[in-house]
Amino acid sequence: MSNQTSNAPPTAAIKKVARIWSIVIIVFALLILIGEVVSPHTEADYPWVENLMPISMFLSVLSLGLAWRWELLGGALNIGFYVVNLLLYWAVNGEFLHLAVVLILGLAIVPGILFLVCWWLSRQVQHEGA
Repeated sequence: MSNQTSNAPPTAAIKKVARIWSIVIIVFALLILIGEVVSPHTEADYPWVENLMPISMFLSVLSLGLAWRWELLGGALNIGFYVVNLLLYWAVNGEFLHLAVVLILGLAIVPGILFLVCWWLSRQVQHEGA
């Protein structure tokens, strides 16, 4: 084992984890989308407003791709669309999602949070260097 210290900035490891995690989430969401297109399981009669929830969650996931280039914008959109999804569920169903569902879906915003932390830390480093 080596005793050398890493010259990489502290954000490099966080950014790497965020990118790997976002790839997993994006691939998973695309598999769900492809499965739904190939074999839809919708009922004949359902309110059109229920389409907004999966759309907002999909936009939340897609914003992770945006975060690869613009960490602040992509991370904020990721978290924002996730919150919109929760609010839409509450507005449509008159109740909040169960905590277990919120925690499972919350895995999709962890990379967004990490991208925001990366942005904030890199901003702090820039201010210290100035």
